[in-house]
Amino acid sequence: MDSSDLSPPPSARHTAPDPTPPARGEAPVADERRTLALGGDRTLVVAGQTLTIDNAGAIELVISLTDAGPVVQLSAASLRLVTEGDVEFDCANFNVRAGGIRLESDGDLVASVAGDATIQAGGHAQWQGRTARIRATRGDAQLEASDTVRIDGARVELNQ
Repeated sequence: MDSSDLSPPPSARHTAPDPTPPARGEAPVADERRTLALGGDRTLVVAGQTLTIDNAGAIELVISLTDAGPVVQLSAASLRLVTEGDVEFDCANFNVRAGGIRLESDGDLVASVAGDATIQAGGHAQWQGRTARIRATRGDAQLEASDTVRIDGARVELNQ
């Protein structure tokens, strides 16, 4: 699809945009708006530096070209990414908000942080593995509880 396939919305048809392209180095008119029906209730709207796909008023995809670079927003019923290779994110901050999170790996899980690491649970917290080790490489290791501390094991060795 090229830009000649886009027609202005009915509200803009009475005022045709200036057909003269902007001079080299000049930005196109920011309020120029073109709309294309995609089928069903979906439409594609190009307005200035922003491309939007909406479905009966619900925004599904927005791509805005900003001075800092493209900004992409996607809203979908679900999203599935399948690749034979790696998936990598390189960003300033990575934030996830979800009703629940489940990570599964057929191999190892390695987490490494340059600063502090905090895992906090509003309910029970549990770590489980074939073996487990907590080690402080410098300084103290502390175990704190507001109630009883229990150590259960076939053999409990202290200060060995």
